[in-house]
Amino acid sequence: MSISQHTGFSKLSMQIQAATAGVSVITVLGLAIAIIMPVAEAAIYPTYMHTMRLAWIEWTRLQEIPYVLFEAVVIAFAVQRGMTLRLAWKGLSHDVRLALLALVIGIFVGSIFTSNLPAFTVAASCISIVNLLFALAAAHLLGQSRNSSVAMLMPLMVCGLVILSCYTALRFAFPPPTHLVWGGVIEWPSAIPGFISVRHFGSWSGAIAAGMGVQILFGAKSGRFELSHLFYFIAAAVTVWTGTRAAILAMIVIFLITCISLRRLPTPDAIGRAALLTGAALAAAYILLPADPTFRLINVGDYSTLQSATALRDRLWELTFLRWLDSPWFGWGTGSTFWEVDIGWPHTQPHNAVLQFLISWGVVGTAGALYLIGKAIRRVHAPGMTNAELRPILAMLYALLFQSLLEGMLHYPRFINAIIFLFVVIVIRSRSPASSRPHNTTWTA
Repeated sequence: MSISQHTGFSKLSMQIQAATAGVSVITVLGLAIAIIMPVAEAAIYPTYMHTMRLAWIEWTRLQEIPYVLFEAVVIAFAVQRGMTLRLAWKGLSHDVRLALLALVIGIFVGSIFTSNLPAFTVAASCISIVNLLFALAAAHLLGQSRNSSVAMLMPLMVCGLVILSCYTALRFAFPPPTHLVWGGVIEWPSAIPGFISVRHFGSWSGAIAAGMGVQILFGAKSGRFELSHLFYFIAAAVTVWTGTRAAILAMIVIFLITCISLRRLPTPDAIGRAALLTGAALAAAYILLPADPTFRLINVGDYSTLQSATALRDRLWELTFLRWLDSPWFGWGTGSTFWEVDIGWPHTQPHNAVLQFLISWGVVGTAGALYLIGKAIRRVHAPGMTNAELRPILAMLYALLFQSLLEGMLHYPRFINAIIFLFVVIVIRSRSPASSRPHNTTWTA
């Protein structure tokens, strides 16, 4: 029996459709990605340590299985709404089909034939396929929707960030006695509920801050207080509090990309507002900083050596590259960095998307993956930049993509489904007749 014929799922599907009648599909999926799933993940994995007590639960946390299940539900819903692989395949251009075929070949050949842990790599490869199917499902659902409004998307992102921040603050303010914590010590950088580390929390808040920063600097000209100002202050303060330098760098890079793309600088008033808000965010973050030095953006001695400046990334990148050379065409299987590369402790990914693709899928899979990403960027850049309504969304997308060169944004399903969703939103919204002219979006209090 197919998913679309299953009585229970059909009833659930009809209930969802009835409950969301008149609501943008973009808003529904945005609500799930920005609030529902992060809160669910935080409730499921409320850690005070770098690992869960039970190994199998830790495995589900590292693979972010709740997010994979979310993607599966969206795929099933899209199938119930008429999506088929045959029609999806026919809708792809010839070059995209070839790139997708190369990617799928790379995903499975190395995982099956060269992997030293094929059971693990094949399972991880299946998750990669779910990610790809989620992209087709999101495109199908958003393409069917008559309402392509994006007005609530960035406010939802900030709302989710506020909820996560409040929950984190409660856990930091009222920790359990250390003798009740597994291991007998609280590891504060790992005590961010739902996130594998404080850096991932900062990567997420930094991407939101990049979007809101672009909105303030290049959005509508207004002397009034706007909600976008508050949104930026919150996201920037959380980012500084986490000490995530990659996120701060991403915000700077996105600002430069926007300036170059629009061929103009922000107005002096916009720069002044952004500077004041940034200063206030820095002050608020530093007032609330924990004693743990991990949370500081700059520590004495951080830049004394290349290894300390890059947090040992240079060593991780070097060893990952050398290991990939031992199996260049198809790599060592999806997620193989975890056991194939050792710098003294294991890493789930090499903190660089290109190296991650190479060691996992080799040249064949990497070529397909990079072509698809490059094609998608080319498709969204012009409409995302010229339409002020889409510009903050594009900035958030670019911030996540840039950070994938320094972190695991293209390894973890949490970030992958957000990146896919933002890509699809811009593509679908740019097809709307209403998006053919420039917009000025403001959120005024």
